[in-house]
Amino acid sequence: MWTTSFRPTPYRDMHLGNLWNAYLNWRIARGSGGEFVLVLDDLCMELQDLGLAGYPLEVATERYLEDLEWMGLKPDRVERSLSNVARHEWATEKLGYRKPQTDTGERMAQYWSWGCADPCDFGDMPTVDKGVGWLPEGPLEFWSWYMACCIVDDHDFGITAWVAGSDQRMHQSWCIDAYRRLGFSLPMMSYHRNLKRPQDDDKFSKSDMRGVTLRILRESGYEPKGILSTLRECAARSRHDGLECILVPEGILAPEEVRYLQPRNRMWEELAAGKFEPDEANAVSKPYILAEAQRRLEARNAL
Repeated sequence: MWTTSFRPTPYRDMHLGNLWNAYLNWRIARGSGGEFVLVLDDLCMELQDLGLAGYPLEVATERYLEDLEWMGLKPDRVERSLSNVARHEWATEKLGYRKPQTDTGERMAQYWSWGCADPCDFGDMPTVDKGVGWLPEGPLEFWSWYMACCIVDDHDFGITAWVAGSDQRMHQSWCIDAYRRLGFSLPMMSYHRNLKRPQDDDKFSKSDMRGVTLRILRESGYEPKGILSTLRECAARSRHDGLECILVPEGILAPEEVRYLQPRNRMWEELAAGKFEPDEANAVSKPYILAEAQRRLEARNAL
């Protein structure tokens, strides 16, 4: 039995990358008889004051809950990170990190410095790249402090497993060390490929104003079953093609018109076409496998 979480920073609406992460965590919880928890990451809501304007927390929370329930991913309970401040202070003091200062300029520098720091130095006070002139020089601990807060939240909220994007894998060794130093049991950690469009350099993100949100798809006439089916198909095709990300084709799940990817079993199609060889160990069964593939393909085409 696993208790999983979906931890958004709710200053903007849920995007497709958020949805995929929520779905995978929900599926683990439901499949094991555990709980699925919405953890509101309101530690950084002050970013709204720093040029990333969005909804007030109460409004954003309601919109996230509406979207999750519409998708059939209703959480069993809702937790707020800022309700756990005393434990944050205990954990960060034990790990030796200071809480970020309240000065607006420093907060902005601490947040954006993550994009300029060497990920390998993540746990050792990453230093801002001196080539970025508008950032102050010197070591900053924002992300070490932030991740320590996330870890103590997971422990205190009873989270025993989570799935995160593959870009978070570089933090894994730091997280394992922090869990052990705090005396916490390790959760089950796994990572999924991030979602992106073919022309984009990075994954779907709330900070990308061009990104399509779930709310926009809802208003454009999409349905939950079709959205999830399309994302699963994108994941299957990307895995089959050996891609490091989940590629969502241009125009698919876009607001201009309702466009899904139709699910298909590529293995059976390619077997039937002779493009995919069965394992050599199954050579005796090869004629049967190819005949069954052809039968399934014809049956599907006849629908």
